[in-house]
Amino acid sequence: MTEDDHLLWKHPAIDPNLQFFMPTVFRQNGFRVVIYTDDHEPPHVHVLKGETEVKIDLGSETTPPTVIFLRGKRSEAKGALALVIDRQTDLLEAWRRIHGTH
Repeated sequence: MTEDDHLLWKHPAIDPNLQFFMPTVFRQNGFRVVIYTDDHEPPHVHVLKGETEVKIDLGSETTPPTVIFLRGKRSEAKGALALVIDRQTDLLEAWRRIHGTH
């Protein structure tokens, strides 16, 4: 793990004084996939690449992941969604480990 795999992250859009612990679940193709430890349902991940952030609902065993927020490049969102679809089962399991059963 690198130094930035577990960061305290400030969320200026909500409150610049709020901080969240955001462990990196995995990295692939320049994307960094994180799950905030102090986050809310539904199960989702934040996928970061450069200046782009994509928030993706993980869906369930019967529904596919969907993009619910994008800040940045639409082309990066497509790549992020494809990555999450490919790893959906693993990501749902990671969400459950961090947040409990859903």
